Amino acid sequence: MNILIFIESGGPGGAEQVVLSLAKRLKQKGIPVAVATLRTGWLTESLKAADIEHIHVESNTRLDIGLPWRLARIARKRGCTVLHSHLLDSNFYGAIAGRIAGIAQLGTEHGDIHHIASKRFVSAKLLIMKLLRARLSAVSDFSRKRLVDLGYPESLVTVVGNPIAPAARLEPARRAELRSSFFSEELSPDTWIWIHVANFRAVKDQQTLLRGFAHSLKRGAREHSGARGQRLVLVGDGDLRAELEATSKELGIQDATCFLGFRDDVQELLAASDGFILSSKSEAMPMSILEAAMAGLCVISSRVGGVPEVVRVDETGLLFEKGDYEALGELLSTIEREPQKGRMLGEGIRDFVTSRYSIDTVLESYFALYAK
Repeated sequence: MNILIFIESGGPGGAEQVVLSLAKRLKQKGIPVAVATLRTGWLTESLKAADIEHIHVESNTRLDIGLPWRLARIARKRGCTVLHSHLLDSNFYGAIAGRIAGIAQLGTEHGDIHHIASKRFVSAKLLIMKLLRARLSAVSDFSRKRLVDLGYPESLVTVVGNPIAPAARLEPARRAELRSSFFSEELSPDTWIWIHVANFRAVKDQQTLLRGFAHSLKRGAREHSGARGQRLVLVGDGDLRAELEATSKELGIQDATCFLGFRDDVQELLAASDGFILSSKSEAMPMSILEAAMAGLCVISSRVGGVPEVVRVDETGLLFEKGDYEALGELLSTIEREPQKGRMLGEGIRDFVTSRYSIDTVLESYFALYAK
């Protein structure tokens, strides 16, 4: 096998994390692999750090009819046997490039199929892919159904989950050091720390996250139940950061929240936390939940997209309806009062994700599709 991975983007995100994980694992297995992108950023820098070949493909138009031929030339020059593309537009160009190069091609749909309003010629692109009999994998059954609803043949779509590597374990001293660095005050060792990892964009709905957390804090103050206390750490950045920090102050929770910005030590930050919150309005299969699961965190998420395929109520986590900050607050209060339930849910989701989304399990599924 000799694999060329193609993705249009280069910044931090779930699809880019998948590409990086796959490329690293393929290299570890001794399989030649290179990654082609149209843009540079976090992904390309990470590829360089991992000593994985990166090819920057020039493309300056929204509908680039020459792109498939350039990709095909790259694949032929490298002697590739498989072209594996990621994201909707990359899958369109990749399907044509694979046919031109005469090699196997697979496209992975990560969830942008649910946000096609800003994309051009989606129906035409899917029709061409269908005529080429391009095989697709979807990261969740939710996304598979969406493709079928848009007219893509069910026989050409397979569900393959996002790959996730085992989480690193923290030494107790390092864990305590990280926890104490989040807040200026000295926290009790049994303070429950929630963490949220995402870009600060409207679809992630951090407003609901902050209001839900504030609701839980107010309830705890009213009840005076002797609960251990809880804090919220937000990891990420984006155009909405200033607005979210202002909301935190307006709600009076700024002393209980910590905005860490973009970090490259997310695995350690997860391991130093107790629970994970996702408040998104839309998701396909978020990598952040899978990473939190592998760290054994109690996961509370909005009931969106493919999330319920992993977060099963009272078995592997808790769910609330998107935008319902009061329901989120009630769930946070439940875990604050019953931390043993939170630990049980954390163990449950770690076992579930390990059995279905480990990187070797996912890679074997991809190998089977490459063979087809």
